[in-house]
Amino acid sequence: MLCFLKTQLYGIAKSKRLICTLLFAPALLLFCSYNAEAAIFPVQYVLVLFAGLISMLSSEILHWLTIDEIKDGIFDVLLISPQSRLQLLMNKLFVPVVIGAGLAFLSLVTNNILAKYFRFAVWNFTFTTSLLLIFGAIFFGLLEFITLLVMRKNNMNIHFFLLAFGVCVMLGLFYLIQIKALLLLVLISLFLLIFSLAAALILLKRKHQVIFSKRRYTFARLYGDNKLSISGALIRKNISVLRLYKYSWLQIVIAVSIPVLIGSIEFFSAYSQLKPIMIIAFAAAPSVVNIYLIFYSSLYENRSRVADVLRINGVGIIRRITEKALSAWIVSCVLCAICFIATSLFCALSPITLLGTLGANLVSALICSMCSCRISSFKGEYIYKTLISIMVVALQFIVFKIM
Repeated sequence: MLCFLKTQLYGIAKSKRLICTLLFAPALLLFCSYNAEAAIFPVQYVLVLFAGLISMLSSEILHWLTIDEIKDGIFDVLLISPQSRLQLLMNKLFVPVVIGAGLAFLSLVTNNILAKYFRFAVWNFTFTTSLLLIFGAIFFGLLEFITLLVMRKNNMNIHFFLLAFGVCVMLGLFYLIQIKALLLLVLISLFLLIFSLAAALILLKRKHQVIFSKRRYTFARLYGDNKLSISGALIRKNISVLRLYKYSWLQIVIAVSIPVLIGSIEFFSAYSQLKPIMIIAFAAAPSVVNIYLIFYSSLYENRSRVADVLRINGVGIIRRITEKALSAWIVSCVLCAICFIATSLFCALSPITLLGTLGANLVSALICSMCSCRISSFKGEYIYKTLISIMVVALQFIVFKIM
């Protein structure tokens, strides 16, 4: 919580856009309050219009802070952190909601103080109008978070539509206060809050997805809400890189299928000298895994400054190398074991061959992790991928010679 608080306050202080908005909004309210008598609307509706807009600054703050996180890759890191959905949501909303509601109350208090000496319109503080401002800050912060969670990009048209929708809702609820329809006010407010909160939590449950064209596949067991250690979160972070490439899973399936295919050819044909090729073909799975879970994971972390975030949280270079190597090794071991079992249906393979393959996978993962830890550019991407593949095949060839 404290880390979120510091990060968001620092992000607001560094954003000229947000600082200008936070300074301009109270000034606009005071200007309109000073000239409220000339408006064609009732004075109190003029005040609630601009006070509501100030409380809805929670959505403005959340919008620009989250857009920066999405661009820098930090948003994905937050989503795969071991926090629960409710914790993540509360941490994201706390600062924007407090600033939005606090600035609205501060502006109205300042307005009432000035009204004693100048011709400013007086805002009538009541329990219901105070709750209305707090409701505006919470509800439209939730609405903005839901929109960004779905879209993952900056769309000003939708953002301004939400603000316009917010103005209509705030004026409508204020009208219910004016006509004393308090029961209807409570029911509508609770419905909107519960609906938006439930929608945010449901979307967060489906936040980790691998996308194939227009179809989405959710790995609920892999990305559950169970509290995990930092090591578990780091392994999940590496695996989540696979969602960036729609053909990554296809490549993994093909890599696992190659030894099985060679074994079936040997079984159903007259060829009897394919076993060496089949054993070397076991290198396909770790090669693909090392490229995605180590090379691309390191590349995106370094380009998005995630390494700096991890270093602040006490994850040093040695730990990063180790967790990447282990995550890739675990995945490649599982794939090779599946491949070994399937291939054994067609020809007899010694369990020692599998053990040698698993050892070669560990060595290749460690070397690949050490060589990739500083990579921050796509330049030479295919050279790196070729070198990784050659290294894995060479180690598997050594396994064949020894076995």
